[in-house]
Amino acid sequence: MNGLPEPRVTPDGAAPDAIPAASEELDADALHAIGRALVDAGRAVTARLESVLCAWELSPARWQVLRRLWSTGDCSCSDLAASLHVSRSRITAVTDDLVHAGLVEREHPFGDRRIVLVRLSAAGRERVEAVLQQTTTEFGPVYGHLDSGRRAELVSTLELLTRHLSAAPQPAARRPGSPARPRHAEPARVPTALRTTASGSRT
Repeated sequence: MNGLPEPRVTPDGAAPDAIPAASEELDADALHAIGRALVDAGRAVTARLESVLCAWELSPARWQVLRRLWSTGDCSCSDLAASLHVSRSRITAVTDDLVHAGLVEREHPFGDRRIVLVRLSAAGRERVEAVLQQTTTEFGPVYGHLDSGRRAELVSTLELLTRHLSAAPQPAARRPGSPARPRHAEPARVPTALRTTASGSRT
């Protein structure tokens, strides 16, 4: 749930590299229903996950880094940033916090100070394993209402939707024909639950 998905293949064994054209036009009601369902599900999952992480004094951003290091082992900040689709500066700030908390260690392989790798400390590994056990307890019964086929279909559908959204042109900053927003105007506020990274967790 918190890691990046592995590349998938279609039932015929081909990699789904090409995004097919839309098969049908959707009206406003259908679009609203899809959007509302995604937002409601996202809020519910985020709230439950944040409740678990809060008990372990972790933010979603810190959890993403810890979970990735638990999966991959030693890793550079550049590789972490690329795999989690966030900026290098953001990863550096998060790893600084984790090092200060004693959950992550930095090392210079072969004594080369130009190269910096980060890895879980013993305390960090224990923390990840404890959180994983609790998330299994919290989410297992919820996702268990879906059989394995529906779970696989859900993951595949969400991954496909993410690919379509990533490939689609960015929406216009203003309505067609409306005047440009004054430079001093404040940007629209985004609800906390919707401020997510490209992998789906808040930063």
